[in-house]
Amino acid sequence: VARYRDLLWPQYADYLARLNWSRSCLPKLPEINDALSATGWSVSHVNGFESSHTIYQLIASQVFPVARTVRSMEHVEFSPQPDQLHDLVGHVPFLFNPEFARLAVAIARRALEFQPSTLDRELHQANDQLSTMKARRSGDWLAVAHSENRVRNLTERSEATPSAFARISRIF
Repeated sequence: VARYRDLLWPQYADYLARLNWSRSCLPKLPEINDALSATGWSVSHVNGFESSHTIYQLIASQVFPVARTVRSMEHVEFSPQPDQLHDLVGHVPFLFNPEFARLAVAIARRALEFQPSTLDRELHQANDQLSTMKARRSGDWLAVAHSENRVRNLTERSEATPSAFARISRIF
């Protein structure tokens, strides 16, 4: 954090520093939970692509989902799947901000009032399948291209006629 402090939003740098981790390793969940204890939040591992409904249930309970996996060096700049580094650096620090935390809970609770449509579920499954293929580097580029087209088509359909669940999900 110190190295990039001048480039970061000052509050974000402070929040990140509260996690008290070193450059040599990612912190363990109990350490993160200790740091977050005063906020009323905790973190819990999830496996890859969880459904939005599951994510909202966790967030509504002030439990932030953190992916169990860590991106490979090949994907250091962009991970095709949810990963621990993204969650810990990109989301968890903001839980120290009371306004953000309250907003996250409010959005999650509102989202739980709606059910995902069939199209929402299909798009989730297609994204999960595509990310798994890319993470495994299967080499079957034809299958990857087919999967990318499926995601693109489902996304276009969802954007044209979004369900109430999809509309509120886009807020996150």
